[in-house]
Amino acid sequence: MAYYRTQAGKIKKRLQNNNRRKSEPQTEKNSEAMMSQEPREVLTGDGFEPGMVSYLRMVTGLIEGRRVSREEILEMLTRAVRQHSMEACRDLDYRMWHLDREPP
Repeated sequence: MAYYRTQAGKIKKRLQNNNRRKSEPQTEKNSEAMMSQEPREVLTGDGFEPGMVSYLRMVTGLIEGRRVSREEILEMLTRAVRQHSMEACRDLDYRMWHLDREPP
């Protein structure tokens, strides 16, 4: 607080306030228009956001030290998010798993 009482502090504060005045204030009309707009989720044909796909492509390429194609990333994501069926495990395995979690 004491800084803004000095000459340099007063000049700096005046500049900050002027910058604040120059920016367009958000009126009620602007905020209502922004609130009424539906959020746009742009998805690829496979249901993934293009920005996320390109980000994962870049990161995977950096980790692996090679170029990674978009198709490789989409395959990886599809495998990662698919729901596994219960048919994949035997009935006995499921029962043992269930008994381990909730013994009789």
